[in-house]
Amino acid sequence: MNNGVIPSSLKIEAYNLFRYEPSFRTFEEFKTRFRAEIRTIGYIADLKRELELCTQGPNETFTAYVRVLVDYYERIGAKITQIDNFNRILRKMHPDFRQALSSKRINTIREL
Repeated sequence: MNNGVIPSSLKIEAYNLFRYEPSFRTFEEFKTRFRAEIRTIGYIADLKRELELCTQGPNETFTAYVRVLVDYYERIGAKITQIDNFNRILRKMHPDFRQALSSKRINTIREL
């Protein structure tokens, strides 16, 4: 993975990892390795707690809220079923949005 744009956009620790261990074939490999190196003890547990506390803000769009949840799942490395994801979204979405949807029959994230 040798792309002139990537190294120039990295900060200190990430740049050093990229520069001194250039054996990454994909950006995904690099990202996984970098995250493993900078994680503190209890990082995953902290993320899981944050995910549990994460709710949709009153001015946050639905798509932005879902992207935040997806990012948490990716950072945790969690494999979550569509049903579990759907139920979490409904449970944690802003009460006004939930109220607006209460009379509708919605079964999937796409329908939301």
